Amino acid sequence: MYQYLVEPLSFPKGPTKKHLKYLTVRDQQQLTDCYNRVASQKHGMFFKTKSELSFIFKNDENYVIAMEEDDTVQGYIVFSFEKQGESNFMLNNLVIKEWVYETPQALLELSTFLNSQADQVNRIEWNTQEDNVHFFLGDVRNGTNHLIPSVYHENAVSGVGLMYRIINVKGFFEELTTHHFNGVTLTFKLTVSDSLLAENNQQLIIEVVEGTMNIIESGHYDVEVVVDVAELSSLVMGVITVQELYMLQQIKISQEQYLQALQQFFFVFEKPKCTTAF
Repeated sequence: MYQYLVEPLSFPKGPTKKHLKYLTVRDQQQLTDCYNRVASQKHGMFFKTKSELSFIFKNDENYVIAMEEDDTVQGYIVFSFEKQGESNFMLNNLVIKEWVYETPQALLELSTFLNSQADQVNRIEWNTQEDNVHFFLGDVRNGTNHLIPSVYHENAVSGVGLMYRIINVKGFFEELTTHHFNGVTLTFKLTVSDSLLAENNQQLIIEVVEGTMNIIESGHYDVEVVVDVAELSSLVMGVITVQELYMLQQIKISQEQYLQALQQFFFVFEKPKCTTAF
């Protein structure tokens, strides 16, 4: 998670705000539909529970502004205000609690709203899992004026939170037999260690032919891959790549010549994102 604390004018200003409207509890279904469409397309996201949705509107500190076009909410921001200090009641920060958007147009129009808050708030706090959001913002400095050698401006505080875990290695890969593994042809032995679940210390022989995968009981294999379940879980979720794990000595590959094929086999198009609080 990246926590940005930027000035409102850092958010791009688009040509219009005409599709923006404040939502109330009466609009909860529109918000739900928007979120569910995004969640269904985003790797790693969970659908909201009814209690999560109702809390958005029950919290008196929350404001919800949405971009609506053709009677459909295409993006929204849940936000509140926070005093910057006790000595001056006029200095406030705007805290974005949730920002969901389906289209570039919705993103820009909501950004235009944030840009227009320049005379109302000092800075805007935005917690996001988007790696490259600094390409979207203008001045991404967070006001600390801290320089990281040499001449890298501090822009965000980052934190590690979510942990994915495979609880049944064989069962996991059996669920993926209909998945296409990027055209790879390769047979490899996967040896997994798990210090918490003894039954998860497993060895599998995985045969892949032109991207179609099958688990076989025995036979010849090209290469053996040895990995802990923690790193394997992150790998198959797309958090990290085989090449990165190999360089960091968190995965063992018996024949380095197969590194590129394994990189392609485990490649995931999109890193997981999750806005659900645990």
